Amino acid sequence: MKRGYILFIIIIILILGGVLLFQASDDDQVNLNMNSAVINQSLPSLTEIVVDNGDITIPDTYKACQTVEGCSVVIDHCGYCSCGAVIGLEYQTSFNDSFDQLCQGYQGGICDMGCAPTTLDCVEGICILE
Repeated sequence: MKRGYILFIIIIILILGGVLLFQASDDDQVNLNMNSAVINQSLPSLTEIVVDNGDITIPDTYKACQTVEGCSVVIDHCGYCSCGAVIGLEYQTSFNDSFDQLCQGYQGGICDMGCAPTTLDCVEGICILE
């Protein structure tokens, strides 16, 4: 009789533990989704970027800077047939995350460029490569 009672208590504890564990994992998932939504909302939009035959044109509005530290270099060709283009640091993550989507359907060649060293600069509020 005592053995049955102990078994019953163990089963109840396991069931309650599973329910609590399940509830905790659901809460973590909700928090993770909410954090992702906040991150995604804070990223700048790249709607003005144009892709033509693999060439990615980054408008000057995406190259705005106050200092050279606000500038970055990204690949501006779907086949890597470029030595890069400048972009404002605030847009770099969005651009890199969107590269595959921007180049979806590209069917040209893939290059292995031998690029000369360049220097980033911020001139009159626009990032440039020298």
